[in-house]
Amino acid sequence: MKAFILVFIFCFIVLSQSLTCFDSLKNGTTECSPSVNFCVTRKIVRHLHIQAYLPIGIESFCNESNDCEKNGHFSKPTPGFLTKKDEYYCCDTDLCNSEENFKGSDVKPNSETNIASVERNTTVGN
Repeated sequence: MKAFILVFIFCFIVLSQSLTCFDSLKNGTTECSPSVNFCVTRKIVRHLHIQAYLPIGIESFCNESNDCEKNGHFSKPTPGFLTKKDEYYCCDTDLCNSEENFKGSDVKPNSETNIASVERNTTVGN
């Protein structure tokens, strides 16, 4: 009986480490998947003290660098005057094949703005 429990615990640890878990923004739950097929990447840009989130699109290189399997969400600094860093949100194709479902962001899709619309809105009000 003790051997069975030890085998069960070992299998549980191995399986839980091979799964990658993501927070689903649509239903508020955490879901797990054994593989990550792509990343949704977003770039944080600073411009005139306004922070805007610009969708960059779906990238496939995250699997090649193994970043998604290790981290789920990570950021890398990027060179440039206006750019602060790139944010990568890793998703499984079954769980997250749209930007509405990427992991870890507190930005809602309908509140996203780009620099042009922010500048237009701030200049109209003045």
